[in-house]
Amino acid sequence: QRLCHQLGVPLLIYDVDPSRCEAGGLEELAGCTLVIEAVAEDLELKQDVLIRIQSVLQPNAFILSTTSSFTADDLSARAPDP
Repeated sequence: QRLCHQLGVPLLIYDVDPSRCEAGGLEELAGCTLVIEAVAEDLELKQDVLIRIQSVLQPNAFILSTTSSFTADDLSARAPDP
């Protein structure tokens, strides 16, 4: 957060639990060009979150994952547009 602020880069933090951050709904990610997914190392959870994120992003947006356990193919297996 501090680095984004120093660089003047807008930052939006979204959490599946709205009480844990200031962001509104997932649709607020629609204008983002880069999203970093950082949920627990649970494949089904990560896939669900990635599908939800992808549903609101523009086609040219990038989605990064913090996973250390799964391949990109694992994560995108259920995605409509991997």
